[in-house]
Amino acid sequence: MQQNTISIPSTMFLNGEKCTSAAGKTFAVFNPATGEELAQIPDASDKDIDHAVRTSRTAFESDACRPPRENICC
Repeated sequence: MQQNTISIPSTMFLNGEKCTSAAGKTFAVFNPATGEELAQIPDASDKDIDHAVRTSRTAFESDACRPPRENICC
């Protein structure tokens, strides 16, 4: 049987930066077919969610004032 491997990030991506949970907590991700633990990933806290919403709102508001053609990044 062929075994596929995947890369699971061990950090979150908030405001363009990789980071861990503000609370430092993680939780396990398991392969449902085997029960094998694949990784420990950050468990986002309320503080992390507030930060993500706040920075997303700021980015949206600054981009909303620009013509659409200028918002194309690539």
